[in-house]
Amino acid sequence: MSTKASKILQVIAFALFALALLVSIASIFAQTPIKKLYSASPEIIAVRSVPFAAIAAAVIHAVLALIFMLVVLGRPSKGAVKAVGIIMAVLFVIFDAAVIPLIGMFVTGLVGRHGAAALASYSTLSSGVSAITNILCVPATILMFISIGALFGKDPSGEPEQPGREANG
Repeated sequence: MSTKASKILQVIAFALFALALLVSIASIFAQTPIKKLYSASPEIIAVRSVPFAAIAAAVIHAVLALIFMLVVLGRPSKGAVKAVGIIMAVLFVIFDAAVIPLIGMFVTGLVGRHGAAALASYSTLSSGVSAITNILCVPATILMFISIGALFGKDPSGEPEQPGREANG
């Protein structure tokens, strides 16, 4: 795979993560239809919630994707691509396996202190937002890892656009 294709994949991955962040934030204002999808009672629909864990996850993913995108779109050396690629992969695994679930547990505990209706409202909204954002984040993660793997071992700063052809000039 060419470095150009890898760069395009990373831009698409970042765009999907950014869209997931926008959806998470928009859910604050459009939570009634989301909660109605789950046949929530009027009492639960009346309670306003903010999907803090979903927003935090979206921010973390978007920031990591943005950092890698900026590195890839620059003229990094072969070593820089390897180092940043390894760091991004490790950070993604750490955040997805430990940090994001811990944020979710912490926020759920805090919301639960405000009563059963608040907890039910938060849970219903978070479930809806997660269902929507996962449709965006799963392909974005796959594209980002393909981009990382495609650049691994290549020198994006000096690679010609089409291997095997020399520049005319």
